[in-house]
Amino acid sequence: MRFTLSSRRPTGNEPTTSTPSTPGLHAERGAAVVEMAVVTSLLMMILLGITTFGLTHHQNISIEGAAREASRFGATYPVADAGSMQQWLRDVARVAERAATGTMSPAEPSRVVCVAQGSGDDPSDFSRIRLTGSQTTDAATEQADWCFENMAPGDDTVVQVELQREGWIEAIVFSMKPILTGKATSRFERLDP
Repeated sequence: MRFTLSSRRPTGNEPTTSTPSTPGLHAERGAAVVEMAVVTSLLMMILLGITTFGLTHHQNISIEGAAREASRFGATYPVADAGSMQQWLRDVARVAERAATGTMSPAEPSRVVCVAQGSGDDPSDFSRIRLTGSQTTDAATEQADWCFENMAPGDDTVVQVELQREGWIEAIVFSMKPILTGKATSRFERLDP
């Protein structure tokens, strides 16, 4: 910056400038704008990543809780009250769908809802239904299989519930679609007199 001493007094008619005119000042302002743009875009990317990760984590917690709730419901719901094994499986699947707070609705194309009941370590000793995509519980048919390997083989009859769907994590420069899974097993309470 350059200052000159002058013995002349200002008359008040001279133009005033609020900033001194130096060639480097505009370059510094331009650099600050570029730095601000870079920092802002990085912060937005991080904020978007944190937000979508949080939403996906919430969906996963909802799916895990729904699997546990449906498994507990199935453990205390007598098959005789449903009328048939297929209807019992459908009823437990409906409880799982409702308990997942909208994340397992038939509108979700990547969803999988599996409900099984049986005992032992042979999949043919289990009755199961498996819903995928937009398939409704009324369209599901009973099969002899388990949802996942029975980790407690023995004489106890168990109820298995497995829920799956794709999640979504976005951070502008990358995105992920993790598979969200909830599994639960409960011992079937025999309500026979």
